[in-house]
Amino acid sequence: MSRAVLGLGANLGDARETLAAAVRSLAVEPAVQVVAVSGLWRTAPVGGPAQPDYRNAVVVVDTQLPARAVLVLAHRLEDAAGRERTVRWGPRTLDVDVLAVDALRSDDPELTLPHPRAHERAFVLMPWAEVTPQWPLAVGDGPAREVRQWAGDLAEQDVSLEASGAWWR
Repeated sequence: MSRAVLGLGANLGDARETLAAAVRSLAVEPAVQVVAVSGLWRTAPVGGPAQPDYRNAVVVVDTQLPARAVLVLAHRLEDAAGRERTVRWGPRTLDVDVLAVDALRSDDPELTLPHPRAHERAFVLMPWAEVTPQWPLAVGDGPAREVRQWAGDLAEQDVSLEASGAWWR
């Protein structure tokens, strides 16, 4: 059994419902057990064209799936939400990133673990720190720091908690 951390984001359509539906889909996936779901965070877009604010959340799961199969599951969730990959960092109906799987490190361009930019993004770190603040996150060859430490470095970025509790039910 592995523990995986998934980052969810959306800014097109009913983003809150799209994210909630993704969490509910994970909860009924046979090889996945949802362990924790962060609050729903509102964040300004980073990079890309002008676009609406995002809603973001982090989901922690226990799974029997290997890391690559977790990525396939993430893509399946995106496809079910009508995700189209047209503009890099552009608006989207749903984005599901595999942020970490246990302490696995991978330089595979299709699945780099831990996520290579997670430590730079408050929209990832703030919800992640909410659900597993002590998760050790290493960047490159450097030593691991707890997610809450990384999050503290980015407190000035434009993120705010929009909903807590079981917003996704």
